[in-house]
Amino acid sequence: MDEKKKVEENKKQKAAHLQEEGPIVSDDTVFSLTKAEFDKLKGHVEDLQKERDDAVQLAQRIQADFDNYRKRNVTVRAESCEEGKRECMKALLPVLDNFDRAIENTEGVSEAFVEGIVLVQRSLIDTLAKMELKEVPCDGIFDPKLHNAVIQEQVKGKKPGEILEVLQKGYRVNDFILRHSMVKVAE
Repeated sequence: MDEKKKVEENKKQKAAHLQEEGPIVSDDTVFSLTKAEFDKLKGHVEDLQKERDDAVQLAQRIQADFDNYRKRNVTVRAESCEEGKRECMKALLPVLDNFDRAIENTEGVSEAFVEGIVLVQRSLIDTLAKMELKEVPCDGIFDPKLHNAVIQEQVKGKKPGEILEVLQKGYRVNDFILRHSMVKVAE
C-alpha cells in the first residue's frame, strides 16, 4: 500500500507542478506521433536543410562574385593609371619638339642661355624616361609599325625604304606607340 500512496503522491505533485510551470519533459517521457505527423516533421526538417544549403550556396556565389569584382577592379585601375600616364606623356611631346626647335635656332643667342635650354630639355627627357618613355629608333629601314612616311625621294646609293631624314621624332612607352616617327624615305 505504501507503493500506491507514493505513486499517487508523485502524480499529484506532477499535476501541481504542471499547473504552476507547464509540462515537464523527463527522460522517461515518450512521444507518440502518427506516421503522418512524423512525415510532416521530417518534411519540414528537409525543407529547412534545403533552405540552409541554398543560403550557403548563395553566400559562396556572392563571395566568388565579389572576389572577381575586386580582381577586375585592380586590373581596371592599373590599366587606367597606365592610360593616364600615356596621355600625359603624349600631351608633353609637343614640348619636347619645341625644345628641339629652340636648340636648332640658337644663332645669335648667348651660350649660357642655350646651355640652360639644353639642361631643361634633358631634365624633362630624364623624367619621362623614368616613366619608360623611349624614342622610336629611326635608323635603317622603314617600318610601318613605328614610322609614318610622309615624303619619298629618289636618292642614289640608298636602298628603297631606307630612312633618309627624321622630320618628327616618334615615342613609345613599352610596346605602346604614343606617336609614330614622321620620316622621309628613299624610293
